[in-house]
Amino acid sequence: GGYAKLPPALSVHYPHPRIVHSSAYISSAEEFFATLPRTSEPLRIAVIGAGQSATEVLLDLHNRLNGLHVSDGRKHELDMIFRKGSLKPSDDTPFSNEIFDPACEWLSPRFCR
Repeated sequence: GGYAKLPPALSVHYPHPRIVHSSAYISSAEEFFATLPRTSEPLRIAVIGAGQSATEVLLDLHNRLNGLHVSDGRKHELDMIFRKGSLKPSDDTPFSNEIFDPACEWLSPRFCR
């Protein structure tokens, strides 16, 4: 979203240098990673949300974490936390489905969700 809407358990800690809203993620990601301790311990980061922005942040974090060394074959952990049972598409119109899933043009629209 365009503004920080945090769960009550996190809102008492906001603003905090380790809590970044997606609306500020791109402009603060480099600084965030620069402040991380230079150890070889694995990181555990949670992304809260089920929308397009949360998914893009998660993918960017995954790419960035792949470049950070972890000792002993351990791995960084990324968690995506959301209330409902699935991610929310940013655009689920027939036009969008034809662009991102060209096979849908041959199928009935009920199969392209």
